[in-house]
Amino acid sequence: IVVPIDNHDWPAVGERVDRLILLIIAMLISIFLPTIYIFKSTIPSISLFLYLIAIVVYIGSVQRIMYAEKIIKAGGTKNLNIL
Repeated sequence: IVVPIDNHDWPAVGERVDRLILLIIAMLISIFLPTIYIFKSTIPSISLFLYLIAIVVYIGSVQRIMYAEKIIKAGGTKNLNIL
């Protein structure tokens, strides 16, 4: 099946810029606060942010899959009136 998809913006959760900003914030925080204490356990702050990045990427991928499914069911972007 071929579905015409024009050049337009896709959902933007977890794109490269978002991941890069989270990674920079994680590195800055890990310099000043290398471990975080949560519920009587210590967690390295960088690993906590890496888990956060993984969750954001997962949410973004599910969002893009659902958007692609919507486009396929409509028969292309022209039927969805997307500019």
